[in-house]
Amino acid sequence: MAPASFIHELDLRLVNLDKSLNSLDGELRVMAPTNIGNGPLDQFWQSFVANNPSISLSILLADPRDNVIPQQVDIVICSGPQQNSSLIQQRIGSITPILVAAPNETNILPLEIGDLERYPSIAAQLFSDWILLSDNETQSLRKKHHHISNDMNVTLNLVKAGAGIALLPMSMVHRELANGEVVRVFPAWAGVPREIFLLWPYQRTLSIRAKHFRDELSNYLREQQWFNSTT
Repeated sequence: MAPASFIHELDLRLVNLDKSLNSLDGELRVMAPTNIGNGPLDQFWQSFVANNPSISLSILLADPRDNVIPQQVDIVICSGPQQNSSLIQQRIGSITPILVAAPNETNILPLEIGDLERYPSIAAQLFSDWILLSDNETQSLRKKHHHISNDMNVTLNLVKAGAGIALLPMSMVHRELANGEVVRVFPAWAGVPREIFLLWPYQRTLSIRAKHFRDELSNYLREQQWFNSTT
């Protein structure tokens, strides 16, 4: 290749890279845990696409433990910190798990927190070991659950059917609490807050689309009662 042609091709690549990084027009690839991306963020996705018609969203819902680098995503919403040192991790807040049950169970619920050991329970795999906090007290309950599922929506449906008590993140149950489908059990107690991070690779410059997404998501979460924002 002649030097002039090489320089011209390099200039074109730099121009295309600049457009890709500094334009709101184009694709944005986002990865999120299923239990956050499907349900709690429904209104956010709707408002984001309505407010940003020039951005083409590509949303991948996957296990937060998946390696995000091969997925070639631009930005990741993640529950819990990652061990991958090639990622920039920005903590944006946390979500608190709480104990819930169907309202028709209120007359037979345990009276003391220690009685949970003997009460029927349903668990999501992420919350199968119950560590409960209340002021300066801690209760660790590694009990045998009557039902268990790798999908929190299944766990919530079983709770609504009256199958027992479950420990679920506030983001999953805030609507059901508001409309009376579930009630909170032992409101003075809660699970260990689950930290929420935004991730992106060190070697990849964050595009203006990803920065815009990060800011809009942070603003949205700050207004949600089920989210404990860092700001």
